[in-house]
Amino acid sequence: PDWYGPLDEIVKGAEVNGNFSRMPKGAIEEITKQVHLVGGSLVIELPFKWIDFGTWESLDKYYADEGLTPPNGGLIEIEGENNFGWSESKKKIAVIGLDHVVVVEGEGGILVCRKDLCGRVGEAAKS
Repeated sequence: PDWYGPLDEIVKGAEVNGNFSRMPKGAIEEITKQVHLVGGSLVIELPFKWIDFGTWESLDKYYADEGLTPPNGGLIEIEGENNFGWSESKKKIAVIGLDHVVVVEGEGGILVCRKDLCGRVGEAAKS
């Protein structure tokens, strides 16, 4: 598959970001299916719980389930609940009168969306 060469380079100690960007993008399920269809899959049972951090909503769920607070910045909620904030620059994020919202501040921009729409971040990133 197209991802094998870049992945092999990463395993051998090559630069990660450049090689990772050469790998085809897609849902892990679809990529896994393609690998299985060409006979390149192997199932190994491991002694840990799988956590899919595919969206900001899933990351928020992980922190909530583990009773943890996200390490970046701080989220101030006023008359709101079940919100998630993440700030790469560790700035405080205030959410007033909103519920079930994700606010992410990073080097490339700011994302504000309902939690149930986090899977559509790619659409905004392409704009």
